[in-house]
Amino acid sequence: MELSFMSCMPRTQDESSHPSADLAGLDEVWDARSKVTLIHCFRDEPNIWNVNVVYRSDSERRQALNEAWRRIEQRMTAMGFNFDLQQLKKKMKQLRDQFSRENKMFEDHSSKWQFYEEMRFLNQDEEQSSGFPVERSSFSSGPPLTVSPIIIANHFQGKGDSMLFDSRLNAADGHSLSLDVGVKSEEFEHEGEVCPRHGSEGSGAMVSSSGIILSELAMDELLRLVLSRKGILLSDTCDEETKNRSWRAIHDSMRAVTQQLPPVDELKEVFRRKQLHLSDIVCRHAKADVSSAHGFARYIQSIVNKCLPEDQFSIRERELGASILRKSFCPQEVRPL
Repeated sequence: MELSFMSCMPRTQDESSHPSADLAGLDEVWDARSKVTLIHCFRDEPNIWNVNVVYRSDSERRQALNEAWRRIEQRMTAMGFNFDLQQLKKKMKQLRDQFSRENKMFEDHSSKWQFYEEMRFLNQDEEQSSGFPVERSSFSSGPPLTVSPIIIANHFQGKGDSMLFDSRLNAADGHSLSLDVGVKSEEFEHEGEVCPRHGSEGSGAMVSSSGIILSELAMDELLRLVLSRKGILLSDTCDEETKNRSWRAIHDSMRAVTQQLPPVDELKEVFRRKQLHLSDIVCRHAKADVSSAHGFARYIQSIVNKCLPEDQFSIRERELGASILRKSFCPQEVRPL
């Protein structure tokens, strides 16, 4: 019996064991998938959490925060999660409080809490001192791997959501891989816009042959679902009908992340291009060690190519894969050495 990745996620340190465990009523609607989606949406709004964002006045700060939470609510609704604004804020506060407790309990960042890796972007000092690239705010004019103080007043007025997609971030386009055919703004109120941000944050998104855009979150889920079924989908011995059933199951599971899905054949093609994209990164950084972002990309590619036995690829590694691979796709990671 096939299970999706999210249904078999490890619960070595379940939230219910912590003081901030959800009330029973909310646990029925807040599952792991909805929490991860909220965390991703929150991460994409640095106005809320980035300590380097500076406002000229309290009114500007309130306006920016209100706009950011409005976008989060719209994105969650567009992905099928029907929580109101207060529920979203309350859940995010619970998650942040738990993350803070995990940091205090595990000063070496060895926490096994289910959502710890997804929320490590909040450890901004760690991000700047680590070997991983810093996830940059779209407002920042600083160089890669730094987060400089940000004054957003001039950007905020008159630009609306488009300020999230500053053209300055296209500087890396010359180094982009041709396999990234285009990336759409993830703000759902601009459904018709396609923004070719090949090298910027969010460049994990891809476009199907019929023009349907799969967001970074959707591509993360596709990668996890395929790898969780790699024994079937990447096997030379499984028959095509068995593989097709697995692909149809993946297609159905993807609807929990996005309502706009290409047909199954196009989904296969999108994964193939993502596989080639990853392979290209691996080829450019063949000497990277396995603990680095590059090395982890090479490790995942080895799994995809069936070079490692099944017992060396755990559920926990699948869980961490999307987070670390996302950092592998930053502009500085895809440039030749």
